[in-house]
Amino acid sequence: MKHASILLLLILTSSITMLFSTGMNELPVTHDLETLGKSGIVVVTCDIPDVFVSQKEHLRNPVIQLTGRDKDEFDITVEEQGGNVTVQVERKNPKSTELRNYKAELNVFLPSEFRDRELHVLCGSGALNISNDLTSSKIVLSTASGTINFQQLNGEHEVRLQSASGSIKGQSVICGKTIVSTASGNIDIDRIASGTNGTLQVESASGAIMLSDVEVFRATLYSISGSIRCTIPKDFYTSIDVKTVTGSISKQIAQYDTNKAETIASIAIATVTGSITIEN
Repeated sequence: MKHASILLLLILTSSITMLFSTGMNELPVTHDLETLGKSGIVVVTCDIPDVFVSQKEHLRNPVIQLTGRDKDEFDITVEEQGGNVTVQVERKNPKSTELRNYKAELNVFLPSEFRDRELHVLCGSGALNISNDLTSSKIVLSTASGTINFQQLNGEHEVRLQSASGSIKGQSVICGKTIVSTASGNIDIDRIASGTNGTLQVESASGAIMLSDVEVFRATLYSISGSIRCTIPKDFYTSIDVKTVTGSISKQIAQYDTNKAETIASIAIATVTGSITIEN
């Protein structure tokens, strides 16, 4: 009987220890960026499977959170200087296994009052996800091979989206200056709009470019071998310059009465071998 009681006690102790250690491992690593200035810059450089960025109404300061079963396989460093914050997340042993095999993610929570601040997120092969509408003075989202997904980006001055081989896909970009570029990844954005004198530059080497609604004063779309499909609203007065070396061109747009237009936008579209489709 005594031996049975001792054995039961050992089993209970072991179970409690395992539960405690498991619970501790699930707790996220959190950094509150209290020193970020009113016009400060947040720069996040990371090599992690998934990055999620979202704005929260109840927050006063940005919060960085590393979570997931394998979070201890990553080092996170935060440097705060002159009202700006730099966050770096990297694997402790980059050669141990492929990045996609890790179960870890980085969450970047931003306060709703972020209009006068800048956000730069630079990723390796992990996916970069903007979970809700994001408003900032300047937004820079960049990946090497990871995808970029977003809902609505509101840039006071500039929005820049770039990837080497990852795709870029989103619902809406509203900004006076927008730059989107990939080497081989596809670009698929539902709507890009700007005020008067706004500019748009979209470039791809071999990836396809699909823009469902372009309302920009000055736009340049260029691809070497990727196809370009662009839709322009019927009531958005636009002059269009289309050029290709060997690619096909399809234009199905309404004829504008320029006398009715207060301002006329312009779009220049060019490819080497990629096809071009323009419609409204």
